[in-house]
Amino acid sequence: MVTKLNNTIREHIKREVLEHKFKKEVAELVSRQKDFTMKVYNIAYSSEEQEKMAALPKGWLPVVSRITLSFGSGYHNTHSLEFSGTHDLGKNTLRLAPNKDHPGKMVPYDHYHQHNLKLTMQHELVKEVAAFDRERSALEEKIKLASGSLETALQGSTTVNALITKWPEIASFAKKYDTGDVNLPALPYQHLNQMLDLPA
Repeated sequence: MVTKLNNTIREHIKREVLEHKFKKEVAELVSRQKDFTMKVYNIAYSSEEQEKMAALPKGWLPVVSRITLSFGSGYHNTHSLEFSGTHDLGKNTLRLAPNKDHPGKMVPYDHYHQHNLKLTMQHELVKEVAAFDRERSALEEKIKLASGSLETALQGSTTVNALITKWPEIASFAKKYDTGDVNLPALPYQHLNQMLDLPA
């Protein structure tokens, strides 16, 4: 029995291959952004202030999922940082991000929906924010390029068997969708294999 390589199967294969290649890198970035958000929160609110907020009865202060950092003035100098660490990720990167849930943190009422921390453009955190911006953009571009290349390769076959015959290294991701027998000739898609770290 021949299994047609439809768009749903193509999308599943693409997602799994992208996760294989990029999930760890995305998770590491999200983890560091999460740590950075807590760093900003701890600068905005001292340990003494946090202890006082924590001592108040539950519900007395708002709990937020993000904190706002601004340098100087202007919209482009304002950064909304998620405690989950998933802020400002491009759409391709966000799809590969780990759990986006976070219990949030308490803030004073007068900081609710306001800038929690305002700093000058000369502050040391400016460089860290800029470094994260560059890293996110570079990672998003890599994932976007790989995703496009994968789509092109997957569109080149109409059945799962034909895909694996053309591209044996994709078998570990595609074979489960095929209900027929598959032969695996040695005809690698070398460029994609290298790009996506696919096993030989």
